[in-house]
Amino acid sequence: MRKINKCILTMLAIGSAAFANEEFGGVGLSVLNTSNGLSISEVIPGTPAAASNLKAGDFIVAVDNISLEGKSLDESKELLRGIVNKPIEITYMNEDGVNTATLRRVQMFVVEGENQKVAMEGKELVAVLDNGKKGVYLSAKEAKPVEMKKQVKTGDAISFKEISRNEIFFTSSEKSSAIIEISNIDGKQIAQLSMKQTVVGNNILKWDGSKIPNGQYIVSITQAGKFYSKSIIFK
Repeated sequence: MRKINKCILTMLAIGSAAFANEEFGGVGLSVLNTSNGLSISEVIPGTPAAASNLKAGDFIVAVDNISLEGKSLDESKELLRGIVNKPIEITYMNEDGVNTATLRRVQMFVVEGENQKVAMEGKELVAVLDNGKKGVYLSAKEAKPVEMKKQVKTGDAISFKEISRNEIFFTSSEKSSAIIEISNIDGKQIAQLSMKQTVVGNNILKWDGSKIPNGQYIVSITQAGKFYSKSIIFK
């Protein structure tokens, strides 16, 4: 049985100590820490997490391919929090198996105590946590519901099989055009590739990645309104 740390991460993956007027780069998850990872207790409305397939009850096992097994709450939060607009890949488990979601952090603000519902200029209250003790705000432009592409699960309509510096091998369940983008971990696009017509089943796209520096990248594919991404490391 997993040993559950009773300290709930109500401030969206940033820590468990009492505080007021905290701001940070986050994705919008309230979680419970366990010895094997993080259990999602709540997905905050209006945040990047709310626009993904993540839901309460899912179990996060890794962030950016780093396992959370055996990590403390502080160690796990340091992987989830960080630079605003920088993408992170979350690997999680649920009844459908192992899935991934790539999210970009947004600037979040948490106000505690009697002031948790006060008006904040240029910011919008998106959630009240801890039985009304904490108010969570986003910049008004980020708090609006966002139309996002559907993040599909591994094995669904599209998925990557193998990615190298000269070939991208992926599967598709339909015949249509596809756009593949490669970005660094700061969100800067490195390359954009396209295939005019995929086939049902295996597809190979040739490209030249010989000049891309070693490091971690996010490779994403968009096809027929569906979106899938994967974190890779070029060596």
